[in-house]
Amino acid sequence: MANITGTDANFGRDLSERLLNAVPPGGEWRALVWRVASSEEAAIEAMNRQEASAALVIPADFSKKVASLLSPDPQSASAVLYVNQGMNYNGATMAIGIVTQMLSGANAQLRERLLAQAGPGGTLTPLQTNALAEPIMVLSRSVNTVGPNSSNGNAPVVLTQLAWFAAMVSTMMLFVTANRATANGFRLHRFGIRVS
Repeated sequence: MANITGTDANFGRDLSERLLNAVPPGGEWRALVWRVASSEEAAIEAMNRQEASAALVIPADFSKKVASLLSPDPQSASAVLYVNQGMNYNGATMAIGIVTQMLSGANAQLRERLLAQAGPGGTLTPLQTNALAEPIMVLSRSVNTVGPNSSNGNAPVVLTQLAWFAAMVSTMMLFVTANRATANGFRLHRFGIRVS
């Protein structure tokens, strides 16, 4: 809980509730389903069990740091985004993009709110201006990272594509060979092909 200009505010809880209740553009299906974990360790354990693609950890001092943005010694608030690359590399990349975009919007709204509290004639120090440029910093960390030689986690898909391509080439080679044999007067039964 932080006190800004006489009002108590819990910015961490507000951010958490915004993420939980976010409605996607157009009101369609949600790309991310948010759940609240009891701790940072519980969130990482859920990722290790492949129950979660990502986790956004909002630290306990989040509101205090947001409240300090208009003080003489401002400190940007930070949140940690854990991304589970091992569960689904593409899903992890999507989660990073979505969370970054959501927090970018939260940054803009928080900046406007704090600038409104500073007032139209309010003067900001260079430190405050710098901190207000990005009130919430997001640190990304990978959990269960994908190895460097695994096609970004898509090695099974690549191997399946190679097998499919090899089967397609083999089928074409057999087709061309059978057509040439027929054109040269060979009988089809020598290739084990019977026409009924």
